[in-house]
Amino acid sequence: MVCPLLNFSRAIMTYLASKYGTNYSLYPKDVQKKAIVDQRLFFDMEIIFQPFKDYFLPLVLKKGHDEVKFQEIPRNLPFLEKILENSEFVAGDSITIADVALVTTVSNYEVVGVDLSKFPNIHRWYTTCQKILPGYDEINLKGTVELKELWEDLKSK
Repeated sequence: MVCPLLNFSRAIMTYLASKYGTNYSLYPKDVQKKAIVDQRLFFDMEIIFQPFKDYFLPLVLKKGHDEVKFQEIPRNLPFLEKILENSEFVAGDSITIADVALVTTVSNYEVVGVDLSKFPNIHRWYTTCQKILPGYDEINLKGTVELKELWEDLKSK
């Protein structure tokens, strides 16, 4: 069977975890646990990432810095803060692919100067993920450095 053409990171993660995963805590086989992970992936894409995208995409398309959209970036972080109030990770007490997706989004927030210390649960979770996610420095940290350089360049124009 040929691999389907997938172009969204969250879809790619679920496909790879389902097809090749042996660590079922990352993407559970149990339907109810998997539903929570899936919900958190959609939550990231639609609720947490969207305000960042609404600001950053026009900036990349050379439409300039929009201060209103910029100020809107962290508007949904209280929802993530609430989710993390009673669990170590976003879908429970073990790390999942939802954490991988969300840590990338939150990294983007940090790049543009969102003060995560205002959200103690997010700050705790984010720090933990940075420490325990295999390959975090090689994969995510490099991307955030490049994103910061791009953002600094674009917002100055």
